[in-house]
Amino acid sequence: MAKKGAGSKKGANLKNSQSLVASDLLRQYRTQDQEFLQEFAPDLSEELCEAILQELGSRLLDLREEAAKAIFMESDAKKKFQGTEWQTEVQKLYANIYLFSTCAANFSGTPAQRTELDKHLLRTLCGDMLNLLLEAAASQQMLNLGFDEINTIQHRKDALKVLQQKFPKVSQPLHQLNETLTRTTSEFLEASLAAVDVVGVRVKPLDKKSERTLVDTHIISYCEQFDIERAPANAFQVGVLLLYAIKTRSVLHIPSKLVMDVLQSLQSSIVADVYSQLTKYGEDVKEYIAAKIKNQPNQGDLLLNLDNGLEAFKAAVNTEKDKRPPK
Repeated sequence: MAKKGAGSKKGANLKNSQSLVASDLLRQYRTQDQEFLQEFAPDLSEELCEAILQELGSRLLDLREEAAKAIFMESDAKKKFQGTEWQTEVQKLYANIYLFSTCAANFSGTPAQRTELDKHLLRTLCGDMLNLLLEAAASQQMLNLGFDEINTIQHRKDALKVLQQKFPKVSQPLHQLNETLTRTTSEFLEASLAAVDVVGVRVKPLDKKSERTLVDTHIISYCEQFDIERAPANAFQVGVLLLYAIKTRSVLHIPSKLVMDVLQSLQSSIVADVYSQLTKYGEDVKEYIAAKIKNQPNQGDLLLNLDNGLEAFKAAVNTEKDKRPPK
């Protein structure tokens, strides 16, 4: 029972209701209904008017919650977390972070390079895993964040803030996990155990057999991508990662600026003339990328040179790839 003519105002208020607590909404309903009762039945006693207002307020809030839940149950954000696919994705992310972190710690480069590998892992896969856990927590609490996917740092901050306000026990381990994104992957992995538990997922570190299996899976993936890749810069990075995985039986998750460093770490295990050929192609890739960033007029010629040399580069990688060490 709301005052006639107040519907549009009430609708506008409800549109922004995510920033209001339940008591604020009840206060709005109560004011509007009180105005209506005073106009419709001015002779009502104060006690009866108060009883009616309390009953209406309670019912309106119940109806609002039921409607919000019904809408959310039909949303893409809810459907994403039906079934077990998202849990499998969390487990895959955890396993890959664990493997990449272990391999990065054993990388033969400089301490600064190992630190950069760790930071890159935190910025990428670790952030992706936290975002997925936040989405899952919001879905389980039937909480509408205002966006279906968390794909920016600002979205992540907003989701953590809303969860903290409404479900502090749920948000606490997720907040602690978020804080590790500026630290190390080992701290992230340790904190992730409580975070996955709060959304009902169980993960565990890889044993040696599982690590070997996952490395083999990455090698197969690298081979498939390398065979079809036509962009020179991408082909160079995938080719180096493929050789590194085969030569060392470990895998790295790297930023593009470290590709040449990874190739350099393989120098002693690659035939000298092949290593020189791979290095030359990598230098040409760097020159082209720099020219493209600076919008230099010779970038087209540089790209053409890379395209013309791509098959020879792939042949060199494949030659070394077939010289697999025993497992």
